[in-house]
Amino acid sequence: KGQANLLKALIWLAKVQKPDGSWGDSKKVSQALSGLALLTFLAHGETPQSKRFGNTVKKSIQWLVEAPMDVKSSHAYPHAIRAYALAEAYTMTGISVIEGPLLECMDIIIKGQQEGGCFDYKYNKDTRQDLSIAGWNYQAMKAAYGTGLEIPGLEDGIYKAIAWLKKM
Repeated sequence: KGQANLLKALIWLAKVQKPDGSWGDSKKVSQALSGLALLTFLAHGETPQSKRFGNTVKKSIQWLVEAPMDVKSSHAYPHAIRAYALAEAYTMTGISVIEGPLLECMDIIIKGQQEGGCFDYKYNKDTRQDLSIAGWNYQAMKAAYGTGLEIPGLEDGIYKAIAWLKKM
């Protein structure tokens, strides 16, 4: 029953995907929703070569690769989720056009991490710490590490994250 429900969800997601490859109605949330939708397909093992959902995955990856970097919105959730999805997509597919935007996303995340290892909205470096936003950035960091790409500062960022979590 669980697999049948998952398949129904994937069919629905494919049906409501916008022609440009995104999900969502505003630039602010489209990167987050599109990243989450792509992660759902990837978790099911779908790639651009998949028979049933290949075109959906391909269009989603293309949209996330081409979407402008936006960390100046009210929070950085969409950016972290986009980075997470791109990292997983790169690991599963090796599509070379993902690499540049992924590295750019990760540079923002690494530079936006607070000295103590946490994160705040808009990647502020002040004293406010937010575990929710940090969690999405940690997932992006973990997924980026799994790509095998050389990402300056990533390992240090992961160690800072682990230290912060242990302290909390």
